[in-house]
Amino acid sequence: MASKPWVIDPGCVVEAMGEEFLVLCPGSSVVYRMTGFAAEVVGRLQPSGAVLPQYLDTAVYELAAVGVVTPAVESLNALGSDSGGPDLSRRQLLHGAVAAGVVGITVLALPAAAVAASVFGAPTGVSASAGVGSATVSWLAVPTASSYQVYLKKTLDADYVTFGGPVTDLSVLVTGLDNATSYDFHVTASKTAGGETITSSPSDKASVTTPSADLGVTWDAVDATEANLWQSVAYGNGVFVAVSFDGNNRVMRSTDGGRSWNQTGITGVPEGGWNSVAYGNGVWIAVASFGSLRVLRSTDNGLTWVAGPAATGPNGWTAVATDGNGVWMAVSESGDARLMRSTDNGLTWFSRATALAASTVWRSVAYGNGVWIAVASSTTQRVMRSTDGGDTWSRFASPEDFQWTSVAYGNGVWVAVAKDGITNDGITIQVMRSTDGGLNWSLAAAAGGNQWESVAYGNGVWVAVSIPGGAVKVMRSVNGGQSWADVTPASPAWWNSVAYGDGSFVSVGSNNNDNNLGLTIVSPASVG
Repeated sequence: MASKPWVIDPGCVVEAMGEEFLVLCPGSSVVYRMTGFAAEVVGRLQPSGAVLPQYLDTAVYELAAVGVVTPAVESLNALGSDSGGPDLSRRQLLHGAVAAGVVGITVLALPAAAVAASVFGAPTGVSASAGVGSATVSWLAVPTASSYQVYLKKTLDADYVTFGGPVTDLSVLVTGLDNATSYDFHVTASKTAGGETITSSPSDKASVTTPSADLGVTWDAVDATEANLWQSVAYGNGVFVAVSFDGNNRVMRSTDGGRSWNQTGITGVPEGGWNSVAYGNGVWIAVASFGSLRVLRSTDNGLTWVAGPAATGPNGWTAVATDGNGVWMAVSESGDARLMRSTDNGLTWFSRATALAASTVWRSVAYGNGVWIAVASSTTQRVMRSTDGGDTWSRFASPEDFQWTSVAYGNGVWVAVAKDGITNDGITIQVMRSTDGGLNWSLAAAAGGNQWESVAYGNGVWVAVSIPGGAVKVMRSVNGGQSWADVTPASPAWWNSVAYGDGSFVSVGSNNNDNNLGLTIVSPASVG
């Protein structure tokens, strides 16, 4: 006889093996074995043991008890409650009798599929990430499941439809989606028991909005507030913030997705070579390469700033990033201790990995999926990695000793770009990527030879920007950085930084004939 799961009491599961039943009741942590009408304790569940499936009151089945509870096997209908679930008082009596070890039971049941589905959990942890015309749907494994089925619908539609057939992997690339459209997904799990296929209830839904086909392709030129050397831009909490290396006012904000910029109400920004800005956990942080105070902090969306000291004084801080949970990391191109960390949302800073990071021009740092990565433009080991919140770091050699300028994470992939590279047969290698959390890196060709300064990911699209050095100043990838296409920006400025937020890419630049025209660009371009 094939193994079939049965539920005999809230939280108790019976595994039928021929004429013998193993009964597990996690409430009492006792394992019973029943043969015929005898019950005996054969073991106890350990606290570290696997969690048993939940009991569902709506399952259409019941037990018939014998011995102390009732002298005869009763029918399913007689034992069922008005709601379609079992009679609670009878279940409680049965549980007490079995727990005391004085009564045996006989299971009266419906077909295996009806019973087993009630204890076979739906997939959890379902997530979806959008791409151009596609979405990747992922989920956590369900114990004993043999396959999974993905369903989708446009958010405004009523009914789900299947995508493809059953799969055994824990993720599926869903293709053929419309661009700029919202979709919902859910997943079911299946297994075979007693010769029948059992399918779980649907998972919770995961939703995404696919990007516009023009995202990262078409761009509008937008005036900056001043003709400064705008070095960095970032997005958070509905606001883009950009910082500058020079000028009278070195911070500007956009609250309309980068379509306009202003400096109204911004206070507390001292002179300094502000190189990098980032947002996380309600806080904006900027770092500088010169100035008496080289850390800026804002908690009101970039309006009011408070300057403070870095972990070490004379360092040229080039980049800052956060994990979004109060831990911040900054790297430096000069000084003794070239890595500093804050664990209190940027209030105080301390040097980390002093010897490991010394004598290296660190250009960029980023966080993604539990991993910190920093890249450099000098020495022989130009990648640094941490998986414990920056407590300890390891250094690795990059595939080539290029001048790596920027690194970012998106949708399971790390991508870095460089100012220099190798050109063979007209193909210039200036990109490296990792799909295993930054442990191993492979090279990829850029869309054109240039001094690539910054890379960012958003909604299935990668965009990199550059300063003069070649014909291509913006490039775009829709396959995780494996290949890149050149894009024509709306302005010829030197592009120093790019960021994604609220459906748009925004880039800031410098050196455009000493005026502010077109020192920022935004994609996609507005219509009309």
